[in-house]
Amino acid sequence: MSLGDLRTGLWIRMGVASLLGFVGVLVLFVVEIVLASLISFAFVEGVPEMAGTVLVLVLVASGFLLWWWLTATVLARLVSPGALSERFAHDGVSEAAAGLGALFWNPTRVVPPKYLGLAGGGALSFFVLYTLIVDVLEISAAYIGVVVGLGFVGWQTYRLVDNELRQDGVVRGDLEEAYGVVEDDEREPELRARVRRLARQADVPAPEVRVGTTRTPQAATVGYRAEQSVIVVSRGLLETLDDPELDAVLAHELAHLSNRDAAVLTGLRFPATKASMVLTRFNHPIILAVVAPVYVSSRVSVAIVARYREYVADAAAASVTGNPAALASALEKLDGDRSRRPDTDMRAERSTAAFGIVPPPWQEKRYFDGVARFVVRGVLGTHPSTDSRIERLRNVTEATESRAVTAEQR
Repeated sequence: MSLGDLRTGLWIRMGVASLLGFVGVLVLFVVEIVLASLISFAFVEGVPEMAGTVLVLVLVASGFLLWWWLTATVLARLVSPGALSERFAHDGVSEAAAGLGALFWNPTRVVPPKYLGLAGGGALSFFVLYTLIVDVLEISAAYIGVVVGLGFVGWQTYRLVDNELRQDGVVRGDLEEAYGVVEDDEREPELRARVRRLARQADVPAPEVRVGTTRTPQAATVGYRAEQSVIVVSRGLLETLDDPELDAVLAHELAHLSNRDAAVLTGLRFPATKASMVLTRFNHPIILAVVAPVYVSSRVSVAIVARYREYVADAAAASVTGNPAALASALEKLDGDRSRRPDTDMRAERSTAAFGIVPPPWQEKRYFDGVARFVVRGVLGTHPSTDSRIERLRNVTEATESRAVTAEQR
């Protein structure tokens, strides 16, 4: 399959995933707005009772504080404040009695009047505002609930989007930590030159390049825009691959940047992220029944698109380097080496595995291993099987060689 055909297939899959995501987000918005509006309506309806209760409590507390102050003032004229503690010979008991006596003689230290003033002022303000809105302006509590619900959902959505956009830097930090990146590695200048050359061939701005100290061979890319992105490679990768294979792997990572895969997948993942937030805030079986399908469909859609984008990146790398066999050989080496290598470095990489060129080797489960593998690697996996990628690349190699032979015969 040609690169053009792969991109057409990718656009179809992205269109379906985007439509599902749009419907899912719409459902989540409706659920959030309804729930937030109901809560706001109940709150607005209960404002007079709450405000009245708070005002009564403030008046009672103020009266008690006034009685306490008057009592302490009268007793202070009759009894010395230190008389109680002076009756105890033991120093510890004497200090404790002195502390209790100080509180008794100064009741405002126990109940500061400013807190009573804030509580009373807040309750009175709520009551006045409620009267102004509901009775004077004649705005219904239901309308207020809807407005507050819309405002709440809008604010929470803004915070969620802002947090997702900030995750770019978080993921970069996780990658650099997982790969054991060091400053000024001796291989970085050579790698930068290699990446700049490949970036010119791919017609994409050259990203930053970092080298990690881990022995596990791996490469990963993070960044929404190529000029602000970084390619992280491990020393194990540099030691495992020859020059053509290294070029092919770097071209694959550049293809991810050129196609803006990180930004696209972040956008497609938004419904699942928002669904998780809704379930966290409104944990109820009915809400779960509505929101869970949105979460599952979003996760599955992201996985399908992510796997297909790996095929597209493979084909783009083969097109840039003109050597699909080199990428096939690199994938075979990386997958085989990671399967044989002890699971020391890879434990640190599990949180960033989705960004690597090949997934970590599967760890067999004690129970239901086949089902777990099918769900994690098949349904929700972000990478297709390495064998299928290698087979596709070899088919491309064979087709290219066949065309070359046919051209020579002519």
